[in-house]
Amino acid sequence: MFKTITKSFIFSFLLFSTSLFSMICDNRFFPFFPKPHTRILEKPSRFSVDPFFTMAEGAYDQNESEVAIPALFGKYDQRNLGTALDKVGLINPMPAPFMGSEYIWAIEQKIRSQGVALSFEHQAFRPVSLGFSWLLMHVNSRHLFCLESCRRLSLPGHITELEDARLQMHKNLGLCEAFSSRTGMGDFDCYIRVGDIWDYSLKFRRIDAGIRVGMILPSGKKQEINSPTTVPFGGNGHWGAYAMGDLELELKEDLKAGFFLRLGKRFQQTRKMRLPVAGEHPLFGALVAPVCVSPGINFVFSSYLCMENLREGLGARIGLNLSLQERASWQDLRPQSEQDTLPVVFSKDRTSDDESEVDFHRLADLSGWKSDYISLNVFYDFGKVAANRGYKPILTFSWDIPYLLFTSERVVKTHRVSLGIEVNF
Repeated sequence: MFKTITKSFIFSFLLFSTSLFSMICDNRFFPFFPKPHTRILEKPSRFSVDPFFTMAEGAYDQNESEVAIPALFGKYDQRNLGTALDKVGLINPMPAPFMGSEYIWAIEQKIRSQGVALSFEHQAFRPVSLGFSWLLMHVNSRHLFCLESCRRLSLPGHITELEDARLQMHKNLGLCEAFSSRTGMGDFDCYIRVGDIWDYSLKFRRIDAGIRVGMILPSGKKQEINSPTTVPFGGNGHWGAYAMGDLELELKEDLKAGFFLRLGKRFQQTRKMRLPVAGEHPLFGALVAPVCVSPGINFVFSSYLCMENLREGLGARIGLNLSLQERASWQDLRPQSEQDTLPVVFSKDRTSDDESEVDFHRLADLSGWKSDYISLNVFYDFGKVAANRGYKPILTFSWDIPYLLFTSERVVKTHRVSLGIEVNF
């Protein structure tokens, strides 16, 4: 009776939640890597719920130096933004006395999120399993501007004039205020896994290995082009597919080592984007135009060491997650007459000295990134020492820490803390 009720509850929950989450491995803002899972032979299916929160205030740039998050995409020069307004035929409110000088603004950004990640895997028949994963979260993000070149100005009132002009520039571009608060879903991840468990094979106590192929449905919230503080909850509207291999080796009793290797690809998509035309910050690009974007390949490698039964079901894991996102390719879909007016640069070498060019080479470079993360995990398995495991859960505490061990470039330093529960059946 209890078994029937439990299965009915899980099935009903899946029907209610099937549009909620994705395993986000190709998003530079949120570290949602594949989590290790030790399979239980007599209970091959599982369901887990992981409430979490994330926080980020900095990033690593292309030189692996710590910078503010918006600095990943370049510097904010108010002079360039004024020039861009002129190029696209909008009013430039920059006061005449300040024309021609460089005014660099530092932009601080804080990103906070809270949410819940869920995953389900069911063994249809040995050795084939079907699985889903998804998430729902709330994200707050804000920008704080500070003029770095204020020492060049003679009077304090000049800073106020520049600030007023900057706000008017944003208004002329149709940009929202420097704060966003959004609640929504991540991308939906569904997969099929083929794998099995072998005991006392190849000098190991146990080998658990499998290959998974999955699809990513773009149900996550996208970045809003008129709100520079927003960040995508997933792959920014791109469909995707991936293949992943996993291997866990039991080296000796209660000591395991595991590995993941994942290759993913988001498919090309056409959408309107903000494009810089005079060297302005890309998030505040003056030109809004249709662009076909084809993201590069995403590569993830994870390894971990697990120690179980430190004390009657208590265990710990330490893991390393490496991720690499290749640069995207861009295609200009504007009418030819508009391309002639504001030409596109696709290569590193500029075609002319005119700043009135849409630099796709620069945008493509900014789309690639690398990250290193250390994952710490403590868990307690209530069924590990029980005579009858039943539906006894596994409680977990996890902390994903950005750490510059090998290489981290153009990626946000986001900490993620989660407290979850897993049930095997």
